[in-house]
Amino acid sequence: MTDASESGARSFFESRRLAPRIWNDGTDVWVDLMNAGTGSVVAPQYGRGTSEEDALSSAVARYRVEEADWDQSGIRIAIKFVPTITTPPSLRQIVNTAFISEGVQVEDFIRPAVELEYERKPSDLKWGSPNLTVHVISDLAVDEIVRKVGVPIGLALSNVRRLVSDLPLGVIVERPEARLWLSWRHDDRPDEVTRAMERLPQDLAARKNIGWDRERGVWFDL
Repeated sequence: MTDASESGARSFFESRRLAPRIWNDGTDVWVDLMNAGTGSVVAPQYGRGTSEEDALSSAVARYRVEEADWDQSGIRIAIKFVPTITTPPSLRQIVNTAFISEGVQVEDFIRPAVELEYERKPSDLKWGSPNLTVHVISDLAVDEIVRKVGVPIGLALSNVRRLVSDLPLGVIVERPEARLWLSWRHDDRPDEVTRAMERLPQDLAARKNIGWDRERGVWFDL
């Protein structure tokens, strides 16, 4: 059952002690949110659509964004910096805070010991600045993963790009049988990162390695 279905949306709000009330003004379908205990309206015209399901889906999506209330069940999100040796604690803090602020639970990606040992060895090489990769790890279908956590990841990465504009960003969706790579240009603005993740469900079909085209507003194969 998904948040977009009527029963799924009602269950979603009931678990938060809210009750949706659906009404039609002759042009659009609206959803008011009521206090489930008192029946009083706490958020009028909270969702809007052309059908009851559409309006309920709109209300759930708005609630998730405004309340940073995301369904991360069945999904691990791990943050990886490479090179690790040039990643300052302050940068880790910025990134972790960006995700936590959006209600997303993250963990550190565990890199192989041999890679970390190689970085620490004395060398004439000069390690460059780090890049950030967000690993989204799950057994769920790709479209369900994106539906659940695509928007909050986009919001978090947008905040990261706003605060650390020169940090390269990427996302890898890892599933048992396949991976999906997502990337942005170094000069994509913060709002482009958010826009790209909002667009992703429409451009997913059988893709493996894609980049964001800000001029056309679509994902393309790399």
